[in-house]
Amino acid sequence: MPKWKAHYDGARKYLPEWETEFPWLQKDDKEGAICKLCRKSLRCKKFIILQHSKSSGHIIKETATNSCKSVDFFMKKSTNEDEALKKAELQLAVSISCHCSISSIDHIGEIIQQYSKGSVLEKLKMHRTKCSRLISEVLSVELKNELRDDLEGKKYSILMDETTDISSEKKVCLCIKYFSEKHLCVEDQFLGLVSVTETTGEALFNAMQTLLHEFNLNLKDCVGFGTDGANNMTGENNSVWSRIKQTSPNCVKMQCVCHSLALCVKKAFEILPSHLGFLMTEIPSWFKKSSERRGNFKKIFDTININEERQGVPLPFKKLSVTRWLVRGVVIYNILINWLELKTFFISEKKNASQKARYRARIIAEMLEDDANRLYFVFLCPIVQEFERINAFFQLKNAEPEELLKELDLHHESLKRRLYSSDGKMLSLEDVDFGAHFTNEMKKYQESHENNLRVSLDLKRRCYDFLMKLLDEVKMRLPNNKSAFKGMRWLAPKTVLSQTDRLVFSELPLQHLMGNKNNIENQYRKIMLHIWKEEDIFKDGFPSNDSVSFWTGIKKYENSSGDNPYHDLAEYAINCLLFPISNAAVERVFSQLYLIKTKVRNNMSLTMLQSILRIRSAFQSRNICCRNFEPTKKMLELFNSNIYENSTTTDEDALEFL
Repeated sequence: MPKWKAHYDGARKYLPEWETEFPWLQKDDKEGAICKLCRKSLRCKKFIILQHSKSSGHIIKETATNSCKSVDFFMKKSTNEDEALKKAELQLAVSISCHCSISSIDHIGEIIQQYSKGSVLEKLKMHRTKCSRLISEVLSVELKNELRDDLEGKKYSILMDETTDISSEKKVCLCIKYFSEKHLCVEDQFLGLVSVTETTGEALFNAMQTLLHEFNLNLKDCVGFGTDGANNMTGENNSVWSRIKQTSPNCVKMQCVCHSLALCVKKAFEILPSHLGFLMTEIPSWFKKSSERRGNFKKIFDTININEERQGVPLPFKKLSVTRWLVRGVVIYNILINWLELKTFFISEKKNASQKARYRARIIAEMLEDDANRLYFVFLCPIVQEFERINAFFQLKNAEPEELLKELDLHHESLKRRLYSSDGKMLSLEDVDFGAHFTNEMKKYQESHENNLRVSLDLKRRCYDFLMKLLDEVKMRLPNNKSAFKGMRWLAPKTVLSQTDRLVFSELPLQHLMGNKNNIENQYRKIMLHIWKEEDIFKDGFPSNDSVSFWTGIKKYENSSGDNPYHDLAEYAINCLLFPISNAAVERVFSQLYLIKTKVRNNMSLTMLQSILRIRSAFQSRNICCRNFEPTKKMLELFNSNIYENSTTTDEDALEFL
């Protein structure tokens, strides 16, 4: 071929009008032509393109395409069928993350596919790798983005604690309490976990800052800090709290009331004889891993209780736990109500138990035969149960501050009246209120042990010391929390709308949270004159005992011109109600953490652990079931091939056992 001919052919350009005659033709990256059907490059010469259109291979492909759909149909990224399949796979991933291990999807997906002939699910291809990526790269990412958007520009409170997981790694957990504009309520949401190697105040503060930066949160907007009473958290000099105060001086520290109540009981128990703790620990442990022992005890129980009166009585198998706030009273009650049956059982176990266990059975039997020990349990049961009832009340998600303060005041005063007269004088040992049941049982004990009055006197003295220690602990641990609640009680609907009991504006709490004080004062003056029960926002019932619902309704209110004349006041009141009452939200996250990261899943990465926790916490806080979950558009957009390229999870996250 002449050189000029080669140069002439090489200089030919692609002409767009060719696509009208040859719809399967398109321009490639090098200014050449390409057949979309055959995926073959062609020279930019019409004769060559025409020759290619007449080739047998091209004709077969063009015929097959024309008999089905257009080429453009196959070039589309997604169809309605694909979207439905994506939604099904996302819903399956949510269900797996909420209820079982990721590896179970290998079999579940195949079973669903097997019985879905003719439906969208016939194309389901879901195994552990894809499922883990959907959890960490789609669901968790979008839930985090939604939370970040909802938190933008908001005041908030931090709930913080640290724990050690099954693989001995220390984790710092942060939850956040804020008002959600999206859901129009105050929410406690899981923010994240951070691994730490040390738990000094500086290390924990840096971990907290890391998470806050991920959500674009400014520490200056933090109005409350809730945690336990550990020095590294709440100390005045070198703690997380001392560093928060430097950035946000108006932030209020709220030591968890639930932690405080549990510690009051724990410290007071140190006054009592140590063998009581031995009984509370050893009796449940005796039955812990032996079905035979449990069966023998049930036989003795049924033999003693022939009638059906005591059927359904809880058995003494509940184990004592240091980290569970509401279990001590249950253990005491279960042992006390089964005292006779336990005594009979352990007397028989002294002979029938294995040689290794006989000594322990004899020690427990001797303690149960001592009626003085039973008196201790009679005395302790109602006291500990009352502490745990109040503890459970403070764990409610949207508990009313006024009711909480009332419970604390009444409990403290009732405890004080057991030991002091109405004029503040200390009562004598004989006049102390030990409880009616204990007093009656003590009289029976003294009548049957006339020669051993010293024991009964010592027992009453120990119980008196327990009450005194309990009162001292309550005084020491709860006054700061009580003072914080006193201000919020004035924001209750009944008080704000009252003509006589409402507080003067200048004495309202936490005035640093007010924006325009003049506007808020005018709104505060007018709000009691408004007949709110007739407004549409409260058509389902006026929340006279629910401050959060009341102020949420006020925030949504609009007059005939579309304005909200009480917006500033509602914003201020809601910010006041953001203070953390307890750290129950963090403890709930820890409970889930221990269920997720177990001995067989101890290599789970932090990313996967956080992802599952985020899904479970978000669904739990909003009362959403995986069956009713509807994937958002953004989740569907994130569901693409990039989930495999950008993944931060490891293969070990998917390799787990059931």
